[in-house]
Amino acid sequence: MVIFSPNAGDSDDRKNGKSLLPWLLGISAVVYGTMYFTAKPTPFIQPHIIAATFVWPTGCENKKYKTDDKISESCRVPSNIFPDAEKYNFLRSKGLRRPPYYRLGNDAVQFGCLMGTCTVDDEVSDVFYQK
Repeated sequence: MVIFSPNAGDSDDRKNGKSLLPWLLGISAVVYGTMYFTAKPTPFIQPHIIAATFVWPTGCENKKYKTDDKISESCRVPSNIFPDAEKYNFLRSKGLRRPPYYRLGNDAVQFGCLMGTCTVDDEVSDVFYQK
C-alpha cells in the first residue's frame, strides 16, 4: 500500500512537461482583448445635466460635431472640460493618453490634436440642459 507518492494525481501531460498554463493565458488574453476593444459606451440616459448657458470660445465653430470631424484647437478651453465623463461611462479614446471631454454647446466632445490638426474622437449628444 502506497500512502504518499510525489507523483500521485499527476496526469500524463504534466509528466511529459506539458501544461495548461499557456492555453489559459492565451484564452484570458483573447477575452480581455475582446472586452477592451469592443466595449461600447452606454448611451447618455436622461435626466440631462443642468448647466449654465454655453458661450462658444472665440475661433470655435458653433456646430454639432460628429466623430472624425475636424475641429479647431481653440475649442480646447480648460474651463469647458467635462470632468465627470468617466462617471457617465463615456467612451474613452484608445491609447495611453486619453484626452478629456469638452462641453461644446449641449454636447460632450472628445478630440485630439496632432501637428496642428484636431479631430473629434467621440461625441455624446444632448448631455447638457440649459435653463
